[in-house]
Amino acid sequence: DAVAFIPPSRYAGVPFWQPIRYESLTLPEDDKPVSSTRVAAEFENEVVDSSSESGEPSPFQPLASAAALLTRVRKESPNRIEGREPDIPRVVESWSRGRFLERMPRRLRKTWGRTLQVLIDRASRLAPYWDDQGHAVEVLRRVYPHNGLTIGVLPEGDREPLMFDADGRDTRESFPRLDANAAVLVLGDLGCLAPREQGATSFWCEMGRRLREQSITPMALLPCRVEHCPAELKRLWKVTPWESDWNTSGDPLSEADTNNAVQTVLTLLSFALRLEPQLIRCVRRMLELGRRDAGIEARVWMHPALMSRHHEAAALKPDQARVLDAGRSQLARDLRESVYEQVQAHHRANYDGVWRAEVLGLESESKAGLIDPRELRRSVEWFQQSLRELGQDRDVLNWHGRVLERLLPSAWHGPARGM
Repeated sequence: DAVAFIPPSRYAGVPFWQPIRYESLTLPEDDKPVSSTRVAAEFENEVVDSSSESGEPSPFQPLASAAALLTRVRKESPNRIEGREPDIPRVVESWSRGRFLERMPRRLRKTWGRTLQVLIDRASRLAPYWDDQGHAVEVLRRVYPHNGLTIGVLPEGDREPLMFDADGRDTRESFPRLDANAAVLVLGDLGCLAPREQGATSFWCEMGRRLREQSITPMALLPCRVEHCPAELKRLWKVTPWESDWNTSGDPLSEADTNNAVQTVLTLLSFALRLEPQLIRCVRRMLELGRRDAGIEARVWMHPALMSRHHEAAALKPDQARVLDAGRSQLARDLRESVYEQVQAHHRANYDGVWRAEVLGLESESKAGLIDPRELRRSVEWFQQSLRELGQDRDVLNWHGRVLERLLPSAWHGPARGM
């Protein structure tokens, strides 16, 4: 039978064969082979509906998924081994010179190396990324053998890290440990997000030079764009952005755009009593400018409008919250609605009273249809019931007092009046 003509562009790119028919086949999900990139699959987090009223915590949103993180680290690894793929240019060159091949040359591929020393920078400005540091260590534990992973923790202000093994036991070793094919990976900003007058990058330049002198090529996963790094740092360190799944490929933000993004995040969250790192990340990723630089989270965290910066959450100064809140109604309606949904999901999962207090200042948004009007009524009832049932508890009374003092003025002209 005559074979129907199929345009060449429809054929699969298979060398040395002449295909006459091309059919795309898929395997049932249960029969698909497990890829090596799925080594960290159990760390992946699916995004769930954060507007649910179940009180379930919002899923952790890392700067990079487990698979993406492993790809980045291996891509920057200085170690190379022969892979399975033939090195065709070397084969052609040998044959063209009449040389006999005793063995097939293979292309070099990047590999993890035998040991990895992870250095975690615990500077307070990096608190928005502390959970990402822990996530990265857990992912790397799945790749390296137990005796091949060493973890160093550098507390703020210290110049020498505390060293631990993969199980978190103090090794009392010095940094770095000099092993064959050892690699050093820093989870931090190399001082790039610190105020320039602090000169934080000079410490990391000095460390980079020390490692280079010991024939170690250090790597760093930056929670910001690499453009923040001075040229000297980029010469000494192999730097790569931690978050590259988002819109980080465009031009870097100007200082004005960065300040605008920081101000917008703070304005959208001006009504919130708690600003958790994950909540800041959710709001940053809602903004086109915010998606271009994860370093905005550190800028928000260090903003003078914030106080009591515990690593779990910070808070806005009441007077600064009132100033910022004046501009919230000018922002896009759908953006504000998304923020309210995220704040509700984060804070109801923590303690319902936080969201109940926050919503008291959002009566105008409830009237505009951005918040369920029943939430306002439930919040008033929640406070009234709480005071009735626990009104004699001094701790509860103190909490209510502190919270009510921080309510926005709009709350006292509406549902909170008389409480």
